[in-house]
Amino acid sequence: MTSQTLNSVYFTDKMRGWAVGYGVVLSTSNGGVTFAEAVSAEIPAKYMLSHNYPNPFNPSTSICYAIPERNHVVLTVYNTFGQQVIRLVEQEIEAGTHEVIFDASHLPSGVYMYRLQAGKYVESRKMLYLR
Repeated sequence: MTSQTLNSVYFTDKMRGWAVGYGVVLSTSNGGVTFAEAVSAEIPAKYMLSHNYPNPFNPSTSICYAIPERNHVVLTVYNTFGQQVIRLVEQEIEAGTHEVIFDASHLPSGVYMYRLQAGKYVESRKMLYLR
């Protein structure tokens, strides 16, 4: 997972947890089977919305985004009719790389769009949910 020394591990439930070391923060949403870098120690140089992982997904997926400065962030998921399904984030967020888990277990299979707005930056991407 990492060559860094990990100092602490914290789980909020059986599936969701973090491992922290000097300059590294790893997160898991599957009980520790896999970990992903959750927060970079560096401030990103530009705004970025990553492709969700995994894609296609069932029932949850990870959406990562980077913002180079503190900003009001809105991350929203829409269905193919353009209707808002859920607003995952709507708050002031510090500069850095961030991860949000989207759980679609209550939704039907299909294509969904997720949209990040941070200040004047706006970007959207597609994801596929297969039940």
